[in-house]
Amino acid sequence: MAAPGNLLSSDLKLHSRVFVHGLNSTAGAELNFKAGYIVKEEENGRWGVKVFTGSAARAAVRLKRQNILSASSRQERELFLGLLTLYYSPELRVARPALNTSLNEDIGILLLIASFVTHRRQCLFQFG
Repeated sequence: MAAPGNLLSSDLKLHSRVFVHGLNSTAGAELNFKAGYIVKEEENGRWGVKVFTGSAARAAVRLKRQNILSASSRQERELFLGLLTLYYSPELRVARPALNTSLNEDIGILLLIASFVTHRRQCLFQFG
């Protein structure tokens, strides 16, 4: 599921920090929800993205604009958090196949549903 094009800002440039999402291939799916940065603007409308994978050095991947979200755009960060909730929330993980079918994979409606899912508050720091 890629983000709707009209929600994406056009503020990408060299060295911009980005988040990857919506890749469907086997190799691409493991890059979903990873962070990276722009290393090259391709002539065909794709962007060269160096993805932080935590493993050995990996070559930059060429991605369409619809598969990257700018970390500097508040709207795109909120969209990214909604996508994370949609994919990883236990409540929605169970319901997502049925929702996809009945809503014809309308990402806007699915993100609206994800916005109603609440999470337990967790302390981000532990004190000794």
